[in-house]
Amino acid sequence: MHIIGLGLNHTTASLHVRETLALDEDRVRIALSRLSCGHLATPLAELVLISTCNRIELYAASNQLAFAELEAFLADVSNVPADQFRPHLYHFKDLEAVRHLFEVAAGLDSLVIGEPQILGQITRSLELARGQNTAGPLLNRLFQAAIHTGKRTRTETAISRNPASVSSLAASLSEHTVHKISESQIVILGAGEMAELAVEALRKRGANRILVVNRTLERAQSLVQRWNAEATTFENVQTALESADVLISSTSAPHIIITSYMVKDAMTRRGERSLVLIDIAVPRDIDPDVVQIPHVRLYDMDNLNAQL
Repeated sequence: MHIIGLGLNHTTASLHVRETLALDEDRVRIALSRLSCGHLATPLAELVLISTCNRIELYAASNQLAFAELEAFLADVSNVPADQFRPHLYHFKDLEAVRHLFEVAAGLDSLVIGEPQILGQITRSLELARGQNTAGPLLNRLFQAAIHTGKRTRTETAISRNPASVSSLAASLSEHTVHKISESQIVILGAGEMAELAVEALRKRGANRILVVNRTLERAQSLVQRWNAEATTFENVQTALESADVLISSTSAPHIIITSYMVKDAMTRRGERSLVLIDIAVPRDIDPDVVQIPHVRLYDMDNLNAQL
């Protein structure tokens, strides 16, 4: 039985390619269930799928090197022709696949080296596969070993001494792009883990005026109570755009939330006051065409790290 791995990440594929393949948890469950229910004629005996902001990877146990079958599976579940992502793929087999997964779990293959979120994402990917009965004895042992290695890396080496994340990069960029972060209005779009990490990092950098905008007020209020911020819902996002000096967006929406029209309309009420938009969502939350609007700066996952 072989262990094979196939995927792409921030080093091999652009944000545009990555966001076309991104799968939320519901879509991962549906994809895996098709395999577990025998709906696919395939040599893949076991399968775990990892989908994060900066990577999508498939690990399989198979009695043959079924890379073509993995490509076809990814194309099918993402509804993207394989020709559009094939040039960006990497392929690993057996020990190479094991080594790569261990490096991912240790945070060595991340956009931010050593970032801790990837370990939780790998753990969750295994849970989803177990829930659909696609993680059998081989991949269960492999992923448990990778998770154990990731934990040891963080406790026995210096990689986690100064932990960073995409959210903390966004906070650092915010600090560098405004005159005084303590006096700036910071808007956070979304209330998930990345949003909370961004709020925490902003508070540590001296931000005093933080507004969290979320689809549900209850979730936003739960976050802001921990960090003494303010909360509102998406119905007020236009007003938030008008008041913001920096907006950091990190929702799990499958489509654009902040359109070019919304930003252009907000800028007509701001005079020449600049607006910094930082989009750390995949798929993107903010229309990339906003860069054409005067006094607007946009940063996304592909240029975030390069700015610091």
